[in-house]
Amino acid sequence: MFICSSINPMFIVNKHYLVSAFIFFYIIPETFARPTLEPHETYNSKKAQKLPSSIGLIIVGSSHYKFNFEVADTNYSRRIGLMHRSSMASNSGMLFNFKSDRVISMWMRNTFLPLDILFLSKNGAVETIFKGAVPHSEISISSEKPVRAALELVAGTVDKLKIEIGNKISHSMFE
Repeated sequence: MFICSSINPMFIVNKHYLVSAFIFFYIIPETFARPTLEPHETYNSKKAQKLPSSIGLIIVGSSHYKFNFEVADTNYSRRIGLMHRSSMASNSGMLFNFKSDRVISMWMRNTFLPLDILFLSKNGAVETIFKGAVPHSEISISSEKPVRAALELVAGTVDKLKIEIGNKISHSMFE
């Protein structure tokens, strides 16, 4: 029988420190790290989604403005949103239906159009307004409180129509 008695006990202790250090400095940070983002993509119209649209109204005082809203109501369609669009008609928008009230955060990654964003309650009332979202920005744009939906419009629409907190969006998703 061969017994190796020349193993240094410090080697065993140091080995445990190495394993602990590996777990602490590599495994834990990798587990909780933010997902790696791809670089900004170049414009590619083939990646733009086209969703079914329906008529909605933006109600400002006694004025009713007719719009065509594409409705993003799945996780996938909400994630893609208006990415890879080079233009959008001035009477169009994308309505994001989150189906339950929550604080909503959005960004402009791979979005080539400047936008105004309205955050809407479950009955379509405007709760928060963000004007002039910058294309490709990764800054989080959030509702100030739990809301049901968000509406993205061509930048400048809020000022042009004089949309304010409390105005209403009329659409079948709010009925």
